[in-house]
Amino acid sequence: MAWLGGAGPLLESESRMKCMSLLLAGLLAGAALAQCEPYVPPGNPGPSTGGGGSGTGGGRPWGGPGDTVPTGPGTGAPRQPKVTGPIEAPKPTGPTTGQPSPSAPMPTRPTTGGPTGPAMPVPAPGLVPGRTGPRGMPLEDDETTWPRWWDLNGDDFLGHGLANTPLTGSDTFYLGTRRREQGGQRRLPDAGVIETSVLPALRTALAGSSDRELRAACLLALARIGPQRAPFALGEVFVAYLTASDQNVRETAALALGLAGGRDGYRQSLLGSLAADDEVGRQLAAGPVRERTRAFAAYGLGLAANASDSVAAKERAFAALAALLDAEAGREVKVAALHAIGLLQLDERAYGEVRLQQRALETLDDFLRRDVVGTERIVQAHCPTAMARLLPRGSALARRYAAVFADELAGRSRTERHDHLVAQSCALALGRIVAPDGAADDADAPFRQALLDTWRGHKDPQTRYFAMLALGRIGGGGTRELLLREFDRANRTQQKPWCALALGLLAHERAVPDRLLVDTLTAALRANKEPGLCGALAVALGLAHATEAAPLLRERLLASQQQDQLAAHLCDALALLGDGQSVGALRQVLDGAKRRPELLEAAATALGRLGDGEVGARLAAMLAADGSHEERAAAARALALVGDERVLPALLATLASPAATDVVRAHAATALGAIADARQKPWCQPLASDANYRAAVATLTDRSSGVLDRR
Repeated sequence: MAWLGGAGPLLESESRMKCMSLLLAGLLAGAALAQCEPYVPPGNPGPSTGGGGSGTGGGRPWGGPGDTVPTGPGTGAPRQPKVTGPIEAPKPTGPTTGQPSPSAPMPTRPTTGGPTGPAMPVPAPGLVPGRTGPRGMPLEDDETTWPRWWDLNGDDFLGHGLANTPLTGSDTFYLGTRRREQGGQRRLPDAGVIETSVLPALRTALAGSSDRELRAACLLALARIGPQRAPFALGEVFVAYLTASDQNVRETAALALGLAGGRDGYRQSLLGSLAADDEVGRQLAAGPVRERTRAFAAYGLGLAANASDSVAAKERAFAALAALLDAEAGREVKVAALHAIGLLQLDERAYGEVRLQQRALETLDDFLRRDVVGTERIVQAHCPTAMARLLPRGSALARRYAAVFADELAGRSRTERHDHLVAQSCALALGRIVAPDGAADDADAPFRQALLDTWRGHKDPQTRYFAMLALGRIGGGGTRELLLREFDRANRTQQKPWCALALGLLAHERAVPDRLLVDTLTAALRANKEPGLCGALAVALGLAHATEAAPLLRERLLASQQQDQLAAHLCDALALLGDGQSVGALRQVLDGAKRRPELLEAAATALGRLGDGEVGARLAAMLAADGSHEERAAAARALALVGDERVLPALLATLASPAATDVVRAHAATALGAIADARQKPWCQPLASDANYRAAVATLTDRSSGVLDRR
């Protein structure tokens, strides 16, 4: 217990004068911006045309199309790539000229992509018209609050799909959400139906549309289903759209090449060439490969390696990705390469994979220690995340790099830092690799102490909050006592929600609910009305398997239906509990939310996770009805997470309907891909888990068109 250290109060000096000054400065900046000509970054189609702005139950980012009708759709069929013969080994075509200069995009002038439609004005600071976050709610600038973390990490605990959650009282309930495979599997459509109906319908919609959202949704849906079920060559379909006139379609095609997988090196070689922007890549893209397309190709390489059991394939992927870190590529490409290296998923029991693990860690560590300036600092912040994904918790190798992360948190790094982005990532990384207390030698005690010191005294609030979550991820008896004490001391507005989540994470792995912890969280929920805190307490109770809190959560849900975000988090909590008695309350919420798409979506996906066999039919009826565009789109989004194969006829009819808008058809395509996807979690969850979204670049997540926004 010595590692727990002193219990001094947290320093949260929030000056009112400072806040007023910042507010005044923001108002003045907005007034000045309104008098200027709007600047449209190249390759940015505008906030209303991103590839997926709404989320689903649990606050996870949505990966389908946006909720607004695109204003700049691509037109015409994609140009065919100028490639003849085998793509892996094209004949030389002479020296390549006109190499683009190295990309070093500034935050306000990214150099990715190119204009794909009419110019869109830049919105004023604050809320962004046309762009929405989870459940269609407007996005705000403040990301220090806890819902954004839950948006990206909730599926680690919730999973998705009909009947994927064991109901309360079943023999498997107390096994915890990470072992839900024993509690019931999501029902997948018959393979024959997928081959004869779903895949041909998606291909027909893709070929017959010029709408950017619909084409991107069809490409991603085809990739999720995979080549093993396709009666046609998926790789050729994706390659054809690498030359589409719309940047969103091109980058989705590159991502689809990797997501679709495949055991041979064919697609891997294509992705490597696209990411490197080499001669073959330029032939595939019919010209220089845009930085966004290169980044999505790198993500595709990582996803393909993550799904492969071939050491040779992982080695080829690493070689291609490591080369990008030393090349004169922009930050989008380098961030993608770092995350992709972290997805290699290496087996420490296999000699060849252990050697590759060491090489990958050394490469990442070397990049982290570089003395860089400008936007490269943002890139470095993703090194700890990638390293932690390659390290087994509590191992000697993990301790070696945990010492590096602890030094960063304490400011003892040899590299001078001018911001806190790397420290934030180091806190999250320690949560993945440090062992809980209780071992005889407890060699990881100094690292838990480093996180405690960070929580109590670091200058950056976000780093403190991530350190608290990391302690919850680590767990252990001593950590439990610490977190309960810090929860009591924390202020309600900013600190207590993070402490509550940390308690929920700590209790999540326990086979039997922790009575003291559950009572503490329940009492706090009864005593508080602030929506942000109540939402965190509800999610924490769900994580802690607090089945006795279900009546209170249902009561709060029915009383909070006018507060969409709080109601959505209460839906998450009930889904986490697997509480079958909540189905009635959730149906009531669903029936009252027909004109409130964000709440409709949350309640529907919670019902799906509870195994409600009727929710699919309800959503299918909403989709087929002559309702509002928002209502039908929300029904399609929810169907994607419910995963009920019985609604396939309704989705196929919507996809083929000339009366449905392109956006609704795109949502139907996404739902078809999700229902036929055999994964038990969203395909991008390996990338989302414990990612430092505060250091995000546009292709990782901008809540619109990044890789984490395309679920």
